[in-house]
Amino acid sequence: MPWAEASYTEQITGVTVTDGQLTQAQAVIDLYSGTTEEAAADLAVRPRDVRHLRMAVAYQAAWMASQVDVFSRTDVTSLDQDGLRAAPASADAWLLAPLADRALRRLSWRRMRSARVAGEGQGEVPPDVRDALARRTEVRDHDDETWTPL
Repeated sequence: MPWAEASYTEQITGVTVTDGQLTQAQAVIDLYSGTTEEAAADLAVRPRDVRHLRMAVAYQAAWMASQVDVFSRTDVTSLDQDGLRAAPASADAWLLAPLADRALRRLSWRRMRSARVAGEGQGEVPPDVRDALARRTEVRDHDDETWTPL
């Protein structure tokens, strides 16, 4: 069963889709999201992420319904016909709906995260790392500049 239902898809997009189109959209979103409904159930995915996956499937199904044939396209780097050129906005623009892409970027596991790299104290660098960096700086001989942590 897909993340989204036909009634939800029609409600937010105004496009009527079939269960088969939802299943196709679900398969595409599974590829891009890196998860499936079965895996999400085991991992206890956050409700916010489920909402974004639901929107992604709905947008993808509505978008795919208006495309010529998503499954038999050829990947190209540029297109030039009668003096007109087309370049996709992203590498996946020919396969992924723009609003589905935006919903997928909001998934918690696809966001940028910061990680602390400091040693035991706030802002401290472990002594072995500090010594290695100091030796590297000394070898370069930059007018007696020594490395100090920020």
